[in-house]
Amino acid sequence: NFILSLLEIKDPNIRITDVIDLPASNPADQEHTKLIKARLSYPIKQCRHCGFAAVVKNGFRKAHVRL
Repeated sequence: NFILSLLEIKDPNIRITDVIDLPASNPADQEHTKLIKARLSYPIKQCRHCGFAAVVKNGFRKAHVRL
């Protein structure tokens, strides 16, 4: 997926679910914002590095990309 490549996300288990165009907070502002929603394709049961069962999920990664 080109969005994952653009954000340099290499995990093949991440699936883009939606791309939303957000209006600018200031109409005179020239910045354009897109919100990209994604999901992990499988449930996480334990840490893949240490095997610990209590996985802390932060749920998001924020990236500011200027084009």
